[in-house]
Amino acid sequence: MRMLALLLISAISLASSSAFAASYQQNDGTIVDPIQLVSGGDHPYSGTNLGPVADLFGANLNGANLSGANLSGADLSTADLRGANLVGAALSGVVMFDGLLGGANLNGANLTGAYLEYSFFQNTDFRDADLTGATFAGNITGTDFRGVNFTNARLCLQCPAGGLSGSAFYDATTVFSGTVWGGAGPQFTDIPFDPVAAGWTLVPVPEPGTALLMGLGLAGLAARRR
Repeated sequence: MRMLALLLISAISLASSSAFAASYQQNDGTIVDPIQLVSGGDHPYSGTNLGPVADLFGANLNGANLSGANLSGADLSTADLRGANLVGAALSGVVMFDGLLGGANLNGANLTGAYLEYSFFQNTDFRDADLTGATFAGNITGTDFRGVNFTNARLCLQCPAGGLSGSAFYDATTVFSGTVWGGAGPQFTDIPFDPVAAGWTLVPVPEPGTALLMGLGLAGLAARRR
């Protein structure tokens, strides 16, 4: 009888853990279950499964490993994705109002048509991401925009006040053809976006010849020390 009771308790525990576990869908259709932490181990998140058009309002996915996730059209408003791995994620058409992405890695992510406003992107890695047609505004201190495509994007300098002004980084591979809007009161005027006026920092792209010479020089020094 005691053995039967232990088996029943184990079965209930397993059922409970599986019932509360959450998964996410990758771009290729693979289901990752359960969601992992970037630092290793299972993520404690136990809400709605992550996939296209998912309702993830207020979800706590801090530090989640969501590499290659397909969250197209999902609602990420007020969600916490600080420190999350979203490399190569499909985030086209997502809505993130008042969300947290500080320290997240969105290298190569597809954010076409995304609505990202009043959110916090401090030290976020957007390198090589596609923000074509996106609406983007928020705190970007220390954010990396090198290689980002801002074609037809709408950027807000006053959502919140001074939102896009800050120590963002870009280089010659970043595509700027979007507009910025701002102004006092209900009147907002779109003007061509100027990253210099916004206080962004240009990071020079090393020329192949320069990089090669530096490499040869370092190799020569190493050989000389031997």
